[in-house]
Amino acid sequence: MHYAVTSTLSAELTGRTEALLKRTRLLSAHGKFPAAIISTDYNPDLNSVYKLYYEKALIPKQVQLLNIYDFLSKRTYDVREIEHPLEEKGLVWSAVENGKAYRYFDNGKYVLYKNYETPDKRLKFIDMLDPYQHKRKVRKEYNCAGLCHKEIHYRQGTVYVLEEIYLDELGKAYLNKMYDGTSEQKLKSIYVFQDGKALEFQSETEWIRFCLGQMIEAHSTVVCDERLLDRPVLEMEVPKVKKILFLQHLELNSVEHSFCRYTRDHLDQIDELVVLTNEQKEVLREALPHIGKVTVILHSPEEADESMGAPYSDALFLQAWRSLLKAPKPASPFNKFFRRA
Repeated sequence: MHYAVTSTLSAELTGRTEALLKRTRLLSAHGKFPAAIISTDYNPDLNSVYKLYYEKALIPKQVQLLNIYDFLSKRTYDVREIEHPLEEKGLVWSAVENGKAYRYFDNGKYVLYKNYETPDKRLKFIDMLDPYQHKRKVRKEYNCAGLCHKEIHYRQGTVYVLEEIYLDELGKAYLNKMYDGTSEQKLKSIYVFQDGKALEFQSETEWIRFCLGQMIEAHSTVVCDERLLDRPVLEMEVPKVKKILFLQHLELNSVEHSFCRYTRDHLDQIDELVVLTNEQKEVLREALPHIGKVTVILHSPEEADESMGAPYSDALFLQAWRSLLKAPKPASPFNKFFRRA
């Protein structure tokens, strides 16, 4: 299995995401690699992003699109949609000026706030207020299906977060992030609720490493294109996994700044470092002269033999990956090129 690990998959494509989707699309469609992309950022409506990718053929249907939060929550996105009326039993309400939010009063005390500022005018969140300080105590956030997916609890009388509780499609908590309740919002610990136990983690890195260790199969290849995820990828305990770090063009403009200290200090744990051009390879070797295992995967036909021509740029890309991953030769229409290569 070939896994690509990244932070964010969004509807608004960045250069990094476009490159990731193209790499995976070519490997899956022409290289015949079973592939999956794992994202680590939180989005309760990721399914809409997945649908967009498939509809625009940015990624083939056989590629799995996964997320660590969805994995832990066993989220299916196949749920009955819930409508949330304006009325609240026992409370009277008043519309805020924009007509998309409402304040609720209990015998004159301001106790609740509802926000419907979404494209389809569905409920976005509810704030439960401290009637004596007019500060929110708890915020409940809702996804596009109308399900409450997260509760945020605040330190009394402040807007500082104490804990975030993540809920599955049945309303059951699967994750808790606890903070110090200050303006710095320093993470204290993370709890995963699994098999009747509360598993504690001291950092995001430790928690992401745990998730990847559960999601990734042994004897796989894992490519990481996000430097903040290098550590959990390199430290995850999955047997017989080849770990490849993919460096983007902008990161190579200043290698010492782009490479986090951890990655520079653990080059021996990396199976391959991949850059886009031979020039970038030289930049990397000058900045880190002791480094080995640097592979160039050409993304531009200008980097290749001009006799091959621009139509073979994708084939050049696949040839580099095939050599790197030691996989069987891709099928037609690239066979002609591989016979020449």
